[in-house]
Amino acid sequence: MIDFEKFYQDGYVSFSIEEFFENEEDKKIFEEAANRICEIPPTDDHWHYTMSVEGTFGDPTWPMLVMGNEREFQLKRAEQEGFRVTQRWHTLPNYQSYTKEINKLISKNIRRFYPEINEDMSNLIFSDSVTLYKNGDHIECHRDGNNVGRICAILVYLSLKDDYKDGGGHLTISGNIQGEENNVISVEPVRGNVAIMDFNRHDPFHTVEEVKNGFLRYAYLAFLWDYSNLPLEQKLKWTHKRFSVNG
Repeated sequence: MIDFEKFYQDGYVSFSIEEFFENEEDKKIFEEAANRICEIPPTDDHWHYTMSVEGTFGDPTWPMLVMGNEREFQLKRAEQEGFRVTQRWHTLPNYQSYTKEINKLISKNIRRFYPEINEDMSNLIFSDSVTLYKNGDHIECHRDGNNVGRICAILVYLSLKDDYKDGGGHLTISGNIQGEENNVISVEPVRGNVAIMDFNRHDPFHTVEEVKNGFLRYAYLAFLWDYSNLPLEQKLKWTHKRFSVNG
């Protein structure tokens, strides 16, 4: 059962995707979507690579997103120049055909968490993606900070539990950087596990431990935004991303 009271209090929660299934058809649709994503080859030619290098924000010589075949060069360059890579993972270009069904499943349930979202979803924007973490990929503990109009982040893990052999990659979320013991959740990155982090009224600390042992950590990630609260410049930029109940 989803603990909504704790979610509203802490600003984060984890649960099974089965909480979103209304019937066996929903389960079938999710499994098919997850299988399609996990069948995408993990080779660099299918992915872009995101990496955040400490002390280089805004430096055009250190772009945060590069082509997959530039990954090894950029990682080696950071090591040689003594920079720390604080975040690194793969992201799928042209992902929309892979995420459509998961997007719909979430949209049918999101008002359980945020009843202020319009019933027709007209004020909702999905900014979603498919991510892949391979050996060494991780995110250091941080908060996202203030992003006007951002409602939450939703992560749905897709890799099969049978493929997880002490592969690292747990998502850890806490209300403070010390991580009060009774206020920390750790989410195993295997199929059907879901985490939601609220950015509407909270800003939780979160980290992804380093992936290891050859584990391929596939996930669906969506940032949800309230279109009515976006700055004008961002509204104009994201008009085409407004959610449609017709898909």
